[in-house]
Amino acid sequence: MSSKWRPWEFLKHHPTVINKDERQLTVVYCTDPFVERILRNKIDFEKWEGQPALVMSGSDLSVDWIEENLQTLSLFGGDQPICVLQGTAFSAPVKRHLIENSISDGSRHLVFFLNKDKKFFNEWQKKAKEAVFLEVEEPKFWEFGKLLTYFADEMSMRLPMDVHNYLSEAVPHKSGDMINTLKTLRLSFGTGPYKLEDIKSVIPATRLDQFRLASLLGQKRMVDFYKELEKLILDQDEQIGFYNFLQGHLLKLMDPSYIEKKARPSKYDKEIDSHSKLWKRDELQRAIRNFSKLEIEAKKKNPFIKEKIRELLLQEL
Repeated sequence: MSSKWRPWEFLKHHPTVINKDERQLTVVYCTDPFVERILRNKIDFEKWEGQPALVMSGSDLSVDWIEENLQTLSLFGGDQPICVLQGTAFSAPVKRHLIENSISDGSRHLVFFLNKDKKFFNEWQKKAKEAVFLEVEEPKFWEFGKLLTYFADEMSMRLPMDVHNYLSEAVPHKSGDMINTLKTLRLSFGTGPYKLEDIKSVIPATRLDQFRLASLLGQKRMVDFYKELEKLILDQDEQIGFYNFLQGHLLKLMDPSYIEKKARPSKYDKEIDSHSKLWKRDELQRAIRNFSKLEIEAKKKNPFIKEKIRELLLQEL
């Protein structure tokens, strides 16, 4: 049996992750380590079995261990539950063995958490007909507001709509950033109630909204653009990706003729066409060079890249 759920839907259908009434193999595929931890905490082996589960890392499993302890009855302590984390750390022989052999005889709960290698998960799922395979799907980019609510609910926090909307716009759409933000709010203000002005005082806007910034750039609102860019806290990959994106954006402004070939231009395409009329070719070329230089500095991990951005800002004042 297999099923797929978004994080905020998963526990509605599997509130305890595993079916406590059926001792079987359950394999959970979840690429988000923060969501995985929430799911792991829902499994209370001691309450059901009267003994703690044996928790292992996938790197500790070997074919010999599996044969001796999972495929040979009662040599390993009978019905003790087993939970395997970092399942994708399996060696190739272990993966092959799991796919080709049954490891569940109905005597105990076996739970495996996989965080990558979807191909292995799919192959194992096709072969292990007696097991339960559960997949936690990654949210679409427009669903991160729901993910924020999910994390807040798990932390017993109720966010007013204005606070939720602000955090959705201000905080990077990464689980780690969301969790750290919520922890900061709990340390600062407890479980609420929360006021927007208080939240803004401790949670500055750090999320990169590249299309909004590209729109400011396209409108030639250079002072606003550089002021917002200076405030952002971006890691190296985000910086490199963003400066590369801006160069591509400016090249489209330089030659928006590609839009004519589209049957249904997007909102972004229409904005490109409109903004292209505001720029001269030499202005675009200069701007492209500036962002090319910033991309190079980001690749070099230049600790003074903020100063480079401030220099560009000063040139526009």
